[in-house]
Amino acid sequence: MYCSKCGTEIKEGQIFCSGCGEKIIKTDIGEEILKLKNKLDNKEISQEEYDKQKQLLILQESNSNRSSKDKMAVLRIIANKEQTSGIIWLIIGILQVIVGLCGLWTAILIGGWNIFWGSSRIGNAKDIENRQDTLVRDYDS
Repeated sequence: MYCSKCGTEIKEGQIFCSGCGEKIIKTDIGEEILKLKNKLDNKEISQEEYDKQKQLLILQESNSNRSSKDKMAVLRIIANKEQTSGIIWLIIGILQVIVGLCGLWTAILIGGWNIFWGSSRIGNAKDIENRQDTLVRDYDS
């Protein structure tokens, strides 16, 4: 068996890869990576093609190993980041409007724009939180 991340040979009973430290999950991806490595060594494919196919295999494997709970956790993180970003843009927008009231009329326009987009991002966060189950199902299909 071979590591799905770096292609290092894994001995029976190993829990972590000795090459990169990745936790070992028994799958066929290591064998697929080894086949790609052999094709590269035999000059059947280029280094660029090897890297591209290897990344694709790793991506497919990581997606198939992700549970719905993991995907929902990722969605919660995205929603939190959207909300934080929205709050920051709202604060910046409000400060720009205040500066604009002191005489810089362009700051009012820019501040209004930032308030609008900050509110939009907060709305996006709420949409993500409300549709987590739907988004995970859509992603899986």
